[in-house]
Amino acid sequence: MKTFLITTLMIVGLVCVGEAATRLGDLTLMPLSNPVEQRSHGYIEHRLRITNGSSRKHYAVRVVAPAREYGGSGDTLNRIERTVMMAPGMSANVTLPAPALRLRGNRAARIYANGRDLGTVNIPSLNSGNIYYGGSAKVSILTSRAINAQSLDDAIEKTLYPEDKTASSSGRSRRSSSRSHHNREWRIIRSELELPEWSESWLAYSCYDAVILHARDLSKLSDPLRNALHAYTRAGGALIISGTLQWPFDWEHTPGKQVDSRALPFVGFGQVALFDTEDVTSLGRDGMNSLLAIAKDTLHPWNKRTNMGEANKQFPIIDDMSVPTRALFLMMLAFAILFGPVLLFVLAKLNRRIWLLWLAPAISLTACIAITAYALLSEGITPSVRMEGVTLLNEQTHSAVTLGIVGVYCPLTPAGGLHFNTETELSLHVFAGYQDGSAKSINWSRDQHFEHGWVDARVPTYLKMRKCEVRRERLEIATHDGGISALNGLGAEIEKLWVRNLEGEWLTLEAPLPSGAQQALIPFAAPSPLQSSQPGMFRKLYKGQNWPDEFTKLATGPIALQPNTYLALLKGAPFMEHGLKGNVEERSQSYVIGTLPSDAWLKTAGSR
Repeated sequence: MKTFLITTLMIVGLVCVGEAATRLGDLTLMPLSNPVEQRSHGYIEHRLRITNGSSRKHYAVRVVAPAREYGGSGDTLNRIERTVMMAPGMSANVTLPAPALRLRGNRAARIYANGRDLGTVNIPSLNSGNIYYGGSAKVSILTSRAINAQSLDDAIEKTLYPEDKTASSSGRSRRSSSRSHHNREWRIIRSELELPEWSESWLAYSCYDAVILHARDLSKLSDPLRNALHAYTRAGGALIISGTLQWPFDWEHTPGKQVDSRALPFVGFGQVALFDTEDVTSLGRDGMNSLLAIAKDTLHPWNKRTNMGEANKQFPIIDDMSVPTRALFLMMLAFAILFGPVLLFVLAKLNRRIWLLWLAPAISLTACIAITAYALLSEGITPSVRMEGVTLLNEQTHSAVTLGIVGVYCPLTPAGGLHFNTETELSLHVFAGYQDGSAKSINWSRDQHFEHGWVDARVPTYLKMRKCEVRRERLEIATHDGGISALNGLGAEIEKLWVRNLEGEWLTLEAPLPSGAQQALIPFAAPSPLQSSQPGMFRKLYKGQNWPDEFTKLATGPIALQPNTYLALLKGAPFMEHGLKGNVEERSQSYVIGTLPSDAWLKTAGSR
């Protein structure tokens, strides 16, 4: 009996492995990504582990999802692809991050090896279908396997929305839930992967409004995973840890509100919540409210639908995007009169009516060329770009996190699409809906290439951007002859600059400072309300639903900086990218809030 049981378990195990992994020729493919019930922002990462079982052959493996495209219209995603080189015996995780657009196809990916179609492999996360925009969005919370997700889901419901006891028709009391699972404002998603299998890219977590770990998970975090969670938090995410009140990371952070049972420090644009409760499901009403409130803060800037009219008003790319209809109408009217009755009259006088057979098409071609030329020359063929953003730059660790808006306007549809780096999250600021718009594609083989459907001729494209990266730009402080100067190494002209030294004293510039130039700093008498920074000021900026307005407040409102930091208003956006190749007409500005190295004030001029 025991032998039979062992044999049965082995067979079941083999069947499960067979269903999890797919063998196509020399390649073995296993999906490693979690399905997501719903989302309203961020990227979901479709991930495969591919192993080349050959001991001799190299393969160029092309993964295309979905394997079969469905029909339809609107702002949808109809293709994501990536090509990777696989050496003999090599194993690699291949990712296909996808923005918050409905995928128009099945949940399988097609695999090509050296151009040969090997077949398809199922990826369950491709079926993560529901995309919510506006007020219908619900918070999505990812938990590790150390957290009982179902118990947490039930505990939130029971704690925040107590069930009512009512009498049934049989006379016995029954408990009726105050809201169904479908109507809940949250979704708890338990990761089916152990922590060593979690993605090492922060984009994989950008679709979640909070990630919950237990304190005992922290020792299992690899350095790449720890860095990914750090980047996710700095870019506006929320990381919740139960079982400790001690700060567990070496990350730069700002202490926030602290009560007996929880601490809420801020990291970049995001927030970390520490709960001393071992079991997060046993949090009281205040704790559950706090947990959901932090996740809702992450969702807030994405919880509003913007139309094209609002976007053009809030963030115009060019001064006038109207079509010159009056001039075009007058041109067509002139052609109609001159080459209609006037031409007929002239040919009748010359007794050459037969010439209409060649004059009509020639004149029509001339008219089309003239009207097209006028339309092009009236605004040219050079694309226009506008960018605004704010960057938190730590010069000690060389880490930078940026929030921004990118606007692109092209008189002609760009043939090469848009190119961005692989650590940048981009979201449509204007969502046309499922009736309007066009199907879009992304290629991740070399960079993040928005190939087709993202930019149409004479139609503005607005993208919200978040990115985390390592940057070497800096503002270098130096002392000389008893004074202090600043060397602009930020990559663009500094229009305005406010600096606080280690003692909290304020310094500024007398005039704009070109890139690469140096200028003396002068004392700046800051009003008393500006002497201390607000712990959650960057989190508040991130939560704004109109980022350009929030960015402007940095220079026009009260300046709140900690000692040894600065705020620079740049004429340009060196920490952002617009994605276009070739010549563009760019109108950009950005803000850099920098943290200086600890020895910044000890350097003397000429010692760098």
